[in-house]
Amino acid sequence: MPVSGCQYRNRGNDKSSRRIMTDTLNPGSASAPISQVVEGMRVLDAAGTEVGKVELVKLGDPEAITTAGEETDNGEPRVAGEIRARLLRLGFIKVDRKGFLKPDGYVAADEIDRVQDGAVHLTVTDKDMLTKADG
Repeated sequence: MPVSGCQYRNRGNDKSSRRIMTDTLNPGSASAPISQVVEGMRVLDAAGTEVGKVELVKLGDPEAITTAGEETDNGEPRVAGEIRARLLRLGFIKVDRKGFLKPDGYVAADEIDRVQDGAVHLTVTDKDMLTKADG
């Protein structure tokens, strides 16, 4: 029986499929979906539409009081204020969105539903992703 805040799911495509635990309440934990994300993975929004590819993965520390020590070398995420602090604390992925003039998007670790079949599945839609303009 799952522990409160955790869900179990099967992983693997062979006969020896194994169960892994995904901690849905603690996005910074090693078992959270963001810990399975790698650059280049396809990203699908809540509607199941492919919206782009993962350009950057930044793990966070949701229990941190400040963002000290969480800053990135390249200044990501390129949003300001409380939104930036939230992304740095929780962790985030930067999505290179499909479309010629679409800005890159940011997705907080707690907006990642799961990683399955080499794709990141989100709980938000493409239009609800954070962009530079949201800062």
